Amino acid sequence: MRIESCGDGLVIWSPTKINLFLEIKGKRKDGYHELETVMQAIDLCDELEIQPSSDKQIHFHCDHPGVPSDTSNLVVRAANELRKLTGHTVGASMSLRKFSPVGGGIGGGSGNAAAALIGLNKIWDLGLESTNLHQVAALIGSDINFFLEEGTCLCTGRGEKVQPLPPQNPFHYVLVMPPFGVATAAVFRQISHSLNNKIEDVNILLKALENRDFSAICGSLFNRLESPAFSLNPDLGKIKSQLEALAPGRTLMSGSGSTMYVLCPNSKDAESLEKAIAELNLGRIYRTASADNLGQL
Repeated sequence: MRIESCGDGLVIWSPTKINLFLEIKGKRKDGYHELETVMQAIDLCDELEIQPSSDKQIHFHCDHPGVPSDTSNLVVRAANELRKLTGHTVGASMSLRKFSPVGGGIGGGSGNAAAALIGLNKIWDLGLESTNLHQVAALIGSDINFFLEEGTCLCTGRGEKVQPLPPQNPFHYVLVMPPFGVATAAVFRQISHSLNNKIEDVNILLKALENRDFSAICGSLFNRLESPAFSLNPDLGKIKSQLEALAPGRTLMSGSGSTMYVLCPNSKDAESLEKAIAELNLGRIYRTASADNLGQL
């Protein structure tokens, strides 16, 4: 994450992510699903400013009306869990400027929480190691551990077990955020009946990434959650079909949706595709690129 000083505090730019691969391997005893997913950080970032507080309270504000500011917010939860772990009693004032879509399956909230953990560790001079921050992250949510590493990672368990992969050639993406969302819990409930399907092999994608073979990477894109999400909202499937018509074999839904992305080999292709997609009026469009090796604790 890019971090800059701001008076006595810090400004942290937290990236988002897309899923290049997402398989559901079964239901766990704790009620969660066993995941196998390859996540890629992208440079569509939010901006979190953290300043010391004169009192012992955690203050949080976001400029997006759809983001809660109470203890249900992942940033606030990250601060509270960090204090619980360390016994730290000093407060902090945090302000979030949201540039990424809210609730679109690209992990903006999780990235914000990871930024809070990294920033507060510095502001409060806690001196925690990466393993300590990962411990806190795993208590809060499934994707936060990934954002402590960023780059490209294979994530397993419920998403909290993170294995960094070698840096990739910079890929470009055109994201489409439809004017409607999809409830994550509803998508996972919908998939329960199909957990006996043949498990897709993530190693095919990992080999393609290792070889930096763009065509093979495109052919290995997979998201088990697409089908249940499309069954809940058929318009999502229609949007993917329209994008596939412009860029065959390069379109995938990220996470549990509703954001769709198209993988592009270079910025010129992404720019051209962005213009073509804009004419379809499918929703908000973001042109972005992969963000590797940004995670510095």
